[in-house]
Amino acid sequence: TAWVLGEESYDDLNGNGVFDDADTFLNDTSGPFVDLDFSGTYTVGVDKVLFPGNTNGALTPADGLFNGSDCLHSSLCSPTTTQVYISDRIYVQIAEVP
Repeated sequence: TAWVLGEESYDDLNGNGVFDDADTFLNDTSGPFVDLDFSGTYTVGVDKVLFPGNTNGALTPADGLFNGSDCLHSSLCSPTTTQVYISDRIYVQIAEVP
């Protein structure tokens, strides 16, 4: 799992460089975690939260709002943050060597 401080993404359908009512919100992200049970989703008590600075060990869930700069949408701008930790993960299966 890799993570970086950044912004969620959107399709800038009108090409004006900001997220507004004419655009499409693409992904709402939760905080990064290590998927120890390989379920593809966060499992409480099993998976390891990686959100830097989160001292309570709880996953920061997706909030349904756009987290990023230049948000002018009438109802989808996050009031609390302009950046979130975005992440991606890949699964690697290690074969035993005889």
